[in-house]
Amino acid sequence: MEISLQCGCGQKFVATEGMAGALIPCQCGKSLRVPSLTEMRRQSADMESCESRSVAITSQQQLRQVSAALLYGCILAGTGLVGLPLLLVSSTYGGPMAGTGALVILVGHAWFITQIFTGNPTAALVVLLVPVVGELLAYKFVFDHWRIARWPILCQGVGTLLLLFGLAPV
Repeated sequence: MEISLQCGCGQKFVATEGMAGALIPCQCGKSLRVPSLTEMRRQSADMESCESRSVAITSQQQLRQVSAALLYGCILAGTGLVGLPLLLVSSTYGGPMAGTGALVILVGHAWFITQIFTGNPTAALVVLLVPVVGELLAYKFVFDHWRIARWPILCQGVGTLLLLFGLAPV
């Protein structure tokens, strides 16, 4: 069993079990005390448990990433399914300008939800599924993160104007 030691000057040493309790002279003139055999074994066990925990954390992170990707796909698919009738009706009754406006609204909405999802996946789900609370969370996100939320909001605004002008009677 070996452990690493470092002097205050930055010099690194490797100590073995046979050096337990000894003093190691450093080039800077100081001496480093090697921990006792019991302390060396405890440090070695701590390192092994830390490594096993990091492997467990890594697998948990991978599982979270997969479930987050699935949730994100479901959110975007739901947004598309809800927005598809708007797109079809607006392009049928309002023509190409209204259809383009509806498409721009959907793109802006998906972009906005993506930005919320990036920060907090649960909040994105609440914004979509819970009527009053979701809208309040969306407004809070816009207020707190205006620098990144302004572009999808602008996209939705332009889409709304195109939709309204496309549906307006001539």
